[in-house]
Amino acid sequence: MRKFVGRKRELETLERYYSSSGNRCCAIYGRRRIGKTALVSRFVEDKKHFWFTASDTGLSDNISRFGHEVRKVMSEDPPEDVFGIFSALERMIDSGPLVIVMDEFPDLVSASPIVASLMQEFIDRRLQKTESYLIALGSSISAMKSEILDERKPLFGRFGCLMELKPLPYTDCRKLVPDMSDEDAMSLFCIFSGIPLYYISVTGRTFHECLVLDLLNADSLFGTEADAVILRELTPISPYKSILSAISRGATTQNEIVGRTGIPQSTISGYLSRLEIIGLVSADKPVFGGSRRPVYRISDRLLDWHFSVLGRYGASARTEDLEALAESLKEEISAFLGRGFEHACREYVARRFTCLELGSWWGRTDGEDTDIDVAAIARIDGSKTAIMGECKFRNKETTYATLESLRKRASAVGTPLSIHLMLFSRSGFSESLMDAEEDGQVELIGLDRMLSIDER
Repeated sequence: MRKFVGRKRELETLERYYSSSGNRCCAIYGRRRIGKTALVSRFVEDKKHFWFTASDTGLSDNISRFGHEVRKVMSEDPPEDVFGIFSALERMIDSGPLVIVMDEFPDLVSASPIVASLMQEFIDRRLQKTESYLIALGSSISAMKSEILDERKPLFGRFGCLMELKPLPYTDCRKLVPDMSDEDAMSLFCIFSGIPLYYISVTGRTFHECLVLDLLNADSLFGTEADAVILRELTPISPYKSILSAISRGATTQNEIVGRTGIPQSTISGYLSRLEIIGLVSADKPVFGGSRRPVYRISDRLLDWHFSVLGRYGASARTEDLEALAESLKEEISAFLGRGFEHACREYVARRFTCLELGSWWGRTDGEDTDIDVAAIARIDGSKTAIMGECKFRNKETTYATLESLRKRASAVGTPLSIHLMLFSRSGFSESLMDAEEDGQVELIGLDRMLSIDER
């Protein structure tokens, strides 16, 4: 049995809508492996429910699949056509309150042009007059948004609860690998982010074992995961992979991406917008103002790993000596983990404070380009405060020189807000830094403190 952690807020939301007398429909969507099925399975475990998982193999196969599930709960012949699916659902809810789960819902809708209209009629004419509840799940974020949020589509306005499932926070992911050291668990989070199924796949291993047996292995789950994530959302796949590859190689502005990919200026914004909508790419601007042009980054951590490490250095090619491959990529992997740690530190700030803005800052100090890893405008004790932080993911303690450097860069920002300085470190802090924290000069956050946040 798979371990279930977190999702307290999501379960409370589902229960609240289920118990209300209002809209009886909920749509849940999110990327592959993020835990939609696990969440709803936990929600319905004490409720009478009917679960159907659609497939992208066509209408006939979906009707057959639906009939197979019907036979488990009703003594009647399976439906012969798409109309029979909704007739069977009507008979089910006539027998009493029922939670109907339609998993991979976009695959059913795309199987026939009349499915969405039949679903609308079922919701309006029958479901809303009962105590039954409908949950539609989808791994294709773009398809779910298209069917449910587009006012031109039949199902627009039919779902009172719209939940985009986000990755789990580090505090929950840590529970999925309890036998790992704190350092190994954070290293894994820097690559996996908060996708729970990834952690379940590597239970019982050290980070190095995960690296060699899974993350660098073309035959593992992770060897094909990047293509699977892209294919689920995007066609044709070639220009999107070209854009992601270009970003991983340092082409972070729109003009740079055009120059690296050869995609025309007239169409590049459409591709980038689509990547943003489904959460694979982010268009970032510095907190506290500055550049008006966005900098594009790959926001999906495993996708970033695929393009920034495996693809960029040819590591995705099959090789028998994965230990040697890991050693040859030691510097690249270390740099990637450092960037992932910055992501984890920003998540910590988001969970701890009410942030009005959150990201990073970049600009110039003494004529040189510089940056601040964690930058936020947050409310602390009721006042707007500028949070500025430096992240060190290395095998030695962080020293006072890091605080001095952060102070210098913070002064270059020029914000009128009061400034709260934070240092994040994998390997602890020097005595002089701990003295500085006692004096109120800085807040020090080690891996132990990153686990100490209560869920808000």
